[in-house]
Amino acid sequence: MPFFIKKKKTLYWLDMNSNQHLETLIVEQDSLVYSINNENMTAKIIGNYDVKSDITIPHFICHQSKKYVITSISEKAFQYSKKLKSIQFSSNWKLTIIEKDAFKQSSIKILTIPPNLIKLEEEWCNEVYSLNKIIISPKNPYYKLYDGKLILKKSSNKTNNYDVLVFCFRNTTSVTIPKFIKKIDPFAFDGCYFLNTIKIQPDSQLQTIGKGAFSASSVEFLVI
Repeated sequence: MPFFIKKKKTLYWLDMNSNQHLETLIVEQDSLVYSINNENMTAKIIGNYDVKSDITIPHFICHQSKKYVITSISEKAFQYSKKLKSIQFSSNWKLTIIEKDAFKQSSIKILTIPPNLIKLEEEWCNEVYSLNKIIISPKNPYYKLYDGKLILKKSSNKTNNYDVLVFCFRNTTSVTIPKFIKKIDPFAFDGCYFLNTIKIQPDSQLQTIGKGAFSASSVEFLVI
């Protein structure tokens, strides 16, 4: 069972389940909590202390005169953040992954996806009910906005097809699933309270619908 320990006023994360019992340095800056990796000089956001409204996440943090590039937002990092409205990132941001449940039951309304984001883990948007706008950097080669309300991604780096439906803006009222979509990710429509109709075209390539894809939505008709 992992737990926090203190050494000389420094906070560490000790994972007792690890065979190596590695200690991970934990640093707090500007209400955000980071886990630091001294081997590759990176940091990931693992939590927060009552973040408020709009926040900008820096490219890196400094600790003891060393720079640590921020590369990920960890599982449950912003869970229950009821004052959070938007997250954006400074220029040259190296974020590569947002993990599952990162914003679970938070009040986030706007999210910016930076150029280097490679992966939104499945279930990253679980119980995210207020997210009505996602801004994707035009330089991001993995994700794109479709029809002003859907976020799509490539199923593989080897394809040019955006054939996975990742997310639907939560204030959407009706959706036509593009015929080239092969998979709808888990919780893609979770919390779409205003969504009444979803149309799946006759020549649709849809093969997989992830768990909870339409949970907590108000879907009344599914046209196939």
